[in-house]
Amino acid sequence: MAVHAAHMLDGAKTGNAAMRKKVGEEEKVWVDSAPRGDPIEVFLVTTNKDGKAIERPISDFVVRSGERVDKVEGAVTTAVSKTEKRGDEKEARLPHTFLFAASSLRDNGPGPRQFLADLGGNVISIATFGDELLCLPFHQTQENNALTWRVKPDALPKVGTKITLRLRPKKAKEK
Repeated sequence: MAVHAAHMLDGAKTGNAAMRKKVGEEEKVWVDSAPRGDPIEVFLVTTNKDGKAIERPISDFVVRSGERVDKVEGAVTTAVSKTEKRGDEKEARLPHTFLFAASSLRDNGPGPRQFLADLGGNVISIATFGDELLCLPFHQTQENNALTWRVKPDALPKVGTKITLRLRPKKAKEK
């Protein structure tokens, strides 16, 4: 909730994560809603040997994976082949600019409402769950075979390195 409040104080406009909404009372029609919200750039900051800050986009640390592990059974499954169409080409690389989806509040009976991102821990999400604070600018679900990201180990700093996560609202360029 503190990250949400900080972005609002900085003037970022909220939106929503990608979701499906039921339309109409009697008809069972579902409509996909595209993700929206102000863009927020995500960076990792470390220092070099001289103590100078080095800022790198989060996309430098995450790549597409050719396989994924089933968390329940432990089986390794092969992801969609590179020759198969995955949709828009912009989805081939993880972006470093996410959208300020803003999560949401849910009723908690007689108590105070609860912030969903605090409950689920989805602050910056590389998959679409609907409760994330910062979401990808496109649909990212198991239904479109897109949940195939992995950490790029050769790009990570050494264990014990101090890292700062920097979230910067991307301001519209002035005319």
